[in-house]
Formats: sequence, structure tokens, C-alpha cells
Amino acid sequence: MSWEDELLPASFRGVPFEVEQDELAAGRRNQLHEYVQRDEPYVEDLGRATRGIRVTGFLNGDDCYEQARALIAAFEEEGPGELVHPWLGRMMVSTDNQLPTLRRTREEGRTIRFDAAFVEAGELVFPGTSTDTSMGLLSAGDSLAGVSQSNFGNWLAGINLMNVSSASWLTTGTRFMSVFSNPSIASTTSPFAAILAQFTGVPQFASTFLSSPLLFASTLLGLPAQTLYRYTGTTNVLTATGSTTRAIASVADVQDAPGADAREFQRASVALAQDALVVHTSRELATIGVNADAGTISRPSSDPTSVASIDRQITADRVELDEAGEAIVRLEPPVVDDVIEVRDELDDAIWKMAQTATHTRYLALMDTRDALLRHLTAVARSGVRLVAMTPTQPLPALVLAYRRYGDAGRADEILRRNRIAHPGFVPPRRLLVAER
Repeated sequence: MSWEDELLPASFRGVPFEVEQDELAAGRRNQLHEYVQRDEPYVEDLGRATRGIRVTGFLNGDDCYEQARALIAAFEEEGPGELVHPWLGRMMVSTDNQLPTLRRTREEGRTIRFDAAFVEAGELVFPGTSTDTSMGLLSAGDSLAGVSQSNFGNWLAGINLMNVSSASWLTTGTRFMSVFSNPSIASTTSPFAAILAQFTGVPQFASTFLSSPLLFASTLLGLPAQTLYRYTGTTNVLTATGSTTRAIASVADVQDAPGADAREFQRASVALAQDALVVHTSRELATIGVNADAGTISRPSSDPTSVASIDRQITADRVELDEAGEAIVRLEPPVVDDVIEVRDELDDAIWKMAQTATHTRYLALMDTRDALLRHLTAVARSGVRLVAMTPTQPLPALVLAYRRYGDAGRADEILRRNRIAHPGFVPPRRLLVAER
């Protein structure tokens, strides 16, 4: 193929013309700074310069005047237009301040020549606003903690604690210890791990709670705000949230205590525990960021020459620390299906809590519920969908992840989602994987 065969037919706003000569001005915008008593200047790079294109072309044929009128209309049309350059290709341009000129001579009766200068057209983009759903969720959770503590105090004001014995509250205390000692809730990063370590068993826990319930409530609700929640991976956070949602329902599934005061104290304690769990999961979910540019994320190249080797990826994933020595957690794109499932379960759990709540607690629960829905919907909007794929042969998970994403570190994601027992042998069956 010769160089002439590679040239494109030129046009502006769909009006074709022939190009006799063209020029391109390109480079960087550099600002020269010269200082007194300094021999060497400083050149400041201000970015790529706007490209300028000059075209000398002509219109030829018996209908050259019709072509000229169409080209004049294209030059006079408002806004940028598409220029098809012979060797630069398609681009959006605007005419320069120097007006295009058309020339006609008697000797060339069937030809009209013109000169035109173009500059590449940018987009008029203004700063946009967006809602920080994470901060809204944190604020709603803090408000719920304050309302819950006040609600618990008001509830206790109508209860004669002398009629509530440790034995009558033992069933509720056992359920409390069971829920808050759940590994996914009482993990090393959970605020409830420290408070559980103070008790050797349910009797001691029940006795302490009954002796100073307001102090215990203040401690329980204040722990999430005093805890530094770290992002542990989108999948881990969503899994923990699912466990917390089930715990919210589980803590209320207890047999009524004997006696009116004991039953009221039991209900107040259940409401307190449920609110603490909601505040905890709100702060945990707030660690998942919302990717505003999710629509522009492209799938990593699967070309092995464009990504690191599997050995290098595995080595890098084993130990990756920041400047403070903390482990860097791989940022995972949220899977839409998982986020929606967790959102709906949590929405249902909070709605059930609100059905028996006081007026002020109901409003706080609804505010937290709305903040959770907004945040998780935004997270889902920036997530990826699940797609089905079937390997042609058994493969190690590392190889499958490397071929699919160009990232061997995502092998665990494939194993966990499809419940594959052995990472060295992914069976050739239908698998659900993230689309990117």
C-alpha cells in the first residue's frame, strides 16, 4: 500500500474538498521565566498546546459553485464541526479567528481554491457537584447513636429495675453474647471486640449490664465513633454487612422474660443492641467509596505483554505496605448484584425495627435507612455486572484470572464467588465472574 492509499478523503461538516497543502502546529505551552542575576532561565510546562491546522484546498467540477456555497455554509455554522483530515483522521475543530478565504480565477473556471485555519475544539466543562454519600451515612449513623441512647434512657425511666433479676435477663444476655461474639462482627477491627473481652461469661455480662445499664449503653453506642474503620475490601465489607443484618434479626428472636418490668427492659435492651449494630454497619459500609468515573473504566488488557507477569503479581500481593507500614488493600470494583442484595436485606431489617420504635427513634432509623439506600445505590451504580463464562478445560484460578482480567490477584474472587474448593483446578463449567 502506497502513502497515497492511506490518505482519507477530506471534508468539513460533511462537505468534501481536495487538499493541496496542509500544515499542523503542535507542541507544548511553555512559559519562560528569567530572573535577575541568574544566567539560567526556568521553563514552566503549562501542558499541551492547542493544535492548529491550516488547509489549502480546492473545489473542482462543473458544480464548483454549489460546492462553494455548501462550504461557506459549513464555515458560517455555529459551534465546532467535524473535520476529516487526510492523515490526522477525524477531529472536532472550530475555525480560527482568521476567516477562511475562497479564490476564483478566470483561467481556472471550474476550480475554486480556499485557505482555512482550524483549531481543535475543546468541551465547555464546568465543575460539577456530587453528593458525598459516605459522609451522609456517617452523619446519619451518629445521629441514630445519640437518639438511641436518649431513647434507652427514657425507656428505663418507666421501668423498676428492682423487679428485673439477672436470671430473668439471662436468655437475652446469652443472645447478646452470641451475636456480638460472631467472628464477622467481633473481629479485631470491630468496636465490640474490646467490650466483650471484659467479660468471662454470660452471668458476669448480665450482672454488669443490669447494675449500670446507662453506662453500658453509652459505651456500646459510642464505640463505633471511637473506632477507626479501614477499608478491608468490598467483598469483605459486604459479607460482614450480611452477617450483621442477620444478627439484627437474631438479637430480637428471644423468649419474653417473665414479668412486666423484665419484658420492658428486655425490649429496651434489644432496641439498643439493634441500633448499635446499625451504627456499626453504617460506618463499615461508608468505607466503600463511590467511583464517579465508573462509566469510563475500561477492562484491563489481556495481552500478556502489557501487564506484569503472574509471578510478579503474586509476589507483590503477598506483602504490599504503605509508608506507615499498613497493608494496602486491593481496591475491588463492587459487583452490582451483591450490593443490591445487601442493600435490600438491610433495608428490610431496618424497616422491621422501625415498626415498633418510638417517634424519635423511628425518624432516626428512617434517616439512616435513606442514607444507606442512597450510598449503596451509588456504589451499585459504579459497580460491575456478573457475566457467565465456561472455561474450555480445567485451569488454575491464577491463570484464569490472568487471562480474564490481566490480574492474577483476582483469583480468590473467582474461587469465592463460584465456591471452588481447589484453586489449582477450576472445572470447565459455567462460572459467574465480574465483567471487568
